[in-house]
Amino acid sequence: MRELSPRERVLRALDHREPDRVPISFAGTFCSGIVQLGDRGYTDLLRYLGIEDYAKPELSELFNVVTNVDERLMERFRSDFRAITPAIPPARIEPDGTKTWEVMCGMRIKNIGTYDEPYDFPLRNYESVKDVEGYPWPDPDDFDIANGKREEARKLHENTDYAIVGESFFSSMPFNVYAQIGGMDKWLIDMKIRPKLYFAICDRLLEYGLAMDAKFYEAVGNYIDTAVMFDDLGAQNGPLMSYQDWAKF
Repeated sequence: MRELSPRERVLRALDHREPDRVPISFAGTFCSGIVQLGDRGYTDLLRYLGIEDYAKPELSELFNVVTNVDERLMERFRSDFRAITPAIPPARIEPDGTKTWEVMCGMRIKNIGTYDEPYDFPLRNYESVKDVEGYPWPDPDDFDIANGKREEARKLHENTDYAIVGESFFSSMPFNVYAQIGGMDKWLIDMKIRPKLYFAICDRLLEYGLAMDAKFYEAVGNYIDTAVMFDDLGAQNGPLMSYQDWAKF
């Protein structure tokens, strides 16, 4: 078999046809990204490979994932994917370093361990549907997440042969974001002992997430080869819940 282009390789694999090799996503999506923790991580790898003239790492609001990975690094590891992500506004930073991310339903973020992660969950003490109705849910019309993204996607599609992947973080609603604004334990407990509350929160999250996804993919949809949807459904030793609970909740 001849050597395929990255786009051909990925599309063949997605079509369940044998490619010339397994597609690789090294920093090609957020979920396959590389982190920078202080002065360690991503920049260590660059220097190890002899790349010294790199741009200052730009980090995601969550988990310190590098969003401007050096193209030479991606080529070195033969990454077949290049991602298009929404133009998400930054979080509001408070004096103690806590970040409040309105676009992600008021998620509260702080560096309390290895990286910046959710804490101080705003829905922690919510116990009724009335509580949910009173929460300051964000309005999709307040955020221009597609700004400049159509042209960015078009250039990648027309000027490269990489597989262009649309990656909207709003696709991780409701499960992931429920845990991030309510707490992991509350997310799992509400399913069982407060199902009306659980579904009320999920309905609001899903409604918001679908509206945001629609804005993003309407802009980039003609220029992407695939899209990523992700959520936290498993741990090191198995799924977080039974299939029956997953299907129900």
